[in-house]
Amino acid sequence: MKRTTSLLKVLCLAVAALFCISIIPSALAVGVAELPESDQEKLLAFWQQEAYDGLTNAEAVYDYHIPDSINHLSSPSYGGGYHTILIREQSAGGGRIGYDFNFAYYIPVSGVNEDGDAWDGYWDVYPDLYGPLDLSGTGLMKLGVWRGEEMTHPLLPGQTHITSVTLDGCDLLRTAKFSGQEYCGIFSALDCPQLSKVELLDGAFRRIDVGTELYEKTVGAAAFGSGSIGMAFDAENGEEIMLAAYPENDIFIGWFDGGELVSRELECTVTDGGSYRAVFAGDADGDGVLTVTDAVLALRMAMNLLDGGNSVDVNGSGGADISDAIMILRFAMGII
Repeated sequence: MKRTTSLLKVLCLAVAALFCISIIPSALAVGVAELPESDQEKLLAFWQQEAYDGLTNAEAVYDYHIPDSINHLSSPSYGGGYHTILIREQSAGGGRIGYDFNFAYYIPVSGVNEDGDAWDGYWDVYPDLYGPLDLSGTGLMKLGVWRGEEMTHPLLPGQTHITSVTLDGCDLLRTAKFSGQEYCGIFSALDCPQLSKVELLDGAFRRIDVGTELYEKTVGAAAFGSGSIGMAFDAENGEEIMLAAYPENDIFIGWFDGGELVSRELECTVTDGGSYRAVFAGDADGDGVLTVTDAVLALRMAMNLLDGGNSVDVNGSGGADISDAIMILRFAMGII
């Protein structure tokens, strides 16, 4: 079922008029040229993916519902091709055309309140989009939710059904915000030299990889066991990378880098690149690290020779099994 969340906010007519301008496709509003053909192909492939109720993602963008008592001052619709109201083309300098991908838009509306007074305002539309989002190698400049030039609105929890986001090689990308997503397990933005702001929190991420010239090495993070992870940083304001762990079963052993424990806190601040693992299970002997001994104990738990199977439930099956023991052994040997 579609999840479109709308919020009616009363504003003065002048302010509403300004927002009316902001939803006009910039290619039409300011004469910005079309995106390169390769960018168009990536966007069109995403819009053509199946969403819900027989709709494609492009059609789902415009599947909004406004009460009959409210008047639409505009009614945007899909015109075909790579462009939807979520895309804003703009000049990126040097003769290049880039674009922003906004997960929300705003429809000017009007109505009459309980006192009989007329009002003008706008209706927020948060489309529900499905499947993998692959914009790698394109001129993407911003990904998130914003009004005008400022990204002020967080995504609502569970807003989309996007399963993965791939932005590798987006050399114009500066900002990526995709928090609160219940279905997105993978985020990758490698080789993005201008990327300076990231917000990937309170979601279902199992793997996050970010590569930017701001850090000497790639920053990678992954979940090991039943839980998810997050990442946030704002290099422009001097904020270091913050990793977040979200346990599903209140079990969290710690953050590991290269097999070494670096923090037992749910939030871990890192100052350089690395390959970090949020470990939620596997420490069978409770010494705070994962070793071959833990793998042996996990195997014995899988054979019902020992109790405590939940503590080594790495694969989320609900108890200890042989695959848990194998994964713990691989971790202890540095293979994972």
